[in-house]
Amino acid sequence: MQQRCPNSTPFLNGVLEDHQLECFHWMDIIEKPGGKVHGAVYVIDTDDLKKLDQYEEYPTAYERKQVSIRGIDKRLYQCVVYYMLEKLPLAPCPEYVATVNQGYLDWNLPLKQLEEAWSRSQIRVSEA
Repeated sequence: MQQRCPNSTPFLNGVLEDHQLECFHWMDIIEKPGGKVHGAVYVIDTDDLKKLDQYEEYPTAYERKQVSIRGIDKRLYQCVVYYMLEKLPLAPCPEYVATVNQGYLDWNLPLKQLEEAWSRSQIRVSEA
């Protein structure tokens, strides 16, 4: 995150409710009643948001939405997330998998949801 958004500040762990983590070559979130996606929340400024928009190819490849994230302190925070527009059944490259896994370890996020997303991705790729 520091490379993409040099002014960003790590803030807290949070949960996006009624969503599920998925992998369509890149990590994504989809709406799913009762689901929960654990993730990291950063504070970013307007310049970094523009850089992140470019990196995420918004609005061509991703849609940006404002959502409520429940922090580990139980408070709700308004946050920006990106939703992938075209969900392709492609396998992620090993370097990407390693980077995402390291992020989960760094933030002490539950690896189970990540492992389940990788597993569903492998099934989609094998069925394509």
